[in-house]
Amino acid sequence: METSADDCENGASCDPVTGVCRCPAGFNGDRCEKGCNSGTFGENCGKICECEGDGPCDPVTGVCFCPPGKTGATCDLDCRINHYGPNCSLSCDCGWNAQCNALTGGCICLNRYVGATCQEGGPPPLMSAHLQALLHAHPRPSHRSSARHLIHSSKHRP
Repeated sequence: METSADDCENGASCDPVTGVCRCPAGFNGDRCEKGCNSGTFGENCGKICECEGDGPCDPVTGVCFCPPGKTGATCDLDCRINHYGPNCSLSCDCGWNAQCNALTGGCICLNRYVGATCQEGGPPPLMSAHLQALLHAHPRPSHRSSARHLIHSSKHRP
């Protein structure tokens, strides 16, 4: 099919001898009217993307577009700790050593912490110094009611 420079699309040039459109990277078709199909890139879309899991790539350069939770040249690496999202480009804001979900950025709370960033709650408070001293000063009771009696009686001492 013979074309003229005016017939070529997307910045393509027309070969003055053959009349064939020379498509720039990322386009193909007689008039360079079509973008590359998923999984292909480059001049006339003649190169195959090398992204893990048949992921998409930039139709011009072939750079992989990594899905959430993945990074690396071919999207074959998991996100580093506290990073998430496409190409692991976002940072998590999780507190108290919470784990970050690499796909969503949601915090996975530990040790009884709760809330969107695991800042609320937490482990129960430690025993008071007074109660610890009482328990260590007396032999260990053989029954729970004895422990309650020991604690209760200590409250009434002067």
